[in-house]
Amino acid sequence: MLDLLSAERVGLFLGAVKQMKPKLFPHLELAAVVGTMKGDGTQKLREIETKALAEAKRRVELAWGHGDYVLEKLLVPRKQSIADVAGLSIAYYESDEVKTIINPIGDVIFNRTRREHPRYEGQHIEGSLAELRRGTADFGVERVQ
Repeated sequence: MLDLLSAERVGLFLGAVKQMKPKLFPHLELAAVVGTMKGDGTQKLREIETKALAEAKRRVELAWGHGDYVLEKLLVPRKQSIADVAGLSIAYYESDEVKTIINPIGDVIFNRTRREHPRYEGQHIEGSLAELRRGTADFGVERVQ
């Protein structure tokens, strides 16, 4: 959502992911942060949305490091076609309107992540899967049995 509370939470979430990354997700890279639920149907940002994007950029940089991660020009607006299928289906497959919103975002992410060879080629994760699972306790992740 394009509000200050959500923008702050992006940084907190990325900070938690970065803390777990070495053990659980060593090859994970951030491709993009996408603002959702833009308030009106115009391209113009409301003042609070501009502030939220600036705060998201600041929080992402603090948590993940410098980079062009926040997609300021590609935002997902509030759309009834998305709300109508929430929890029932995937809006992308139900609406051509949604495809026109999501496809440019997908193109950016694809271009940012496409490589000839993975950066992690030849690397391996230390420890067994069981050790990694036990290690989740280090990060406050609980397993329900």
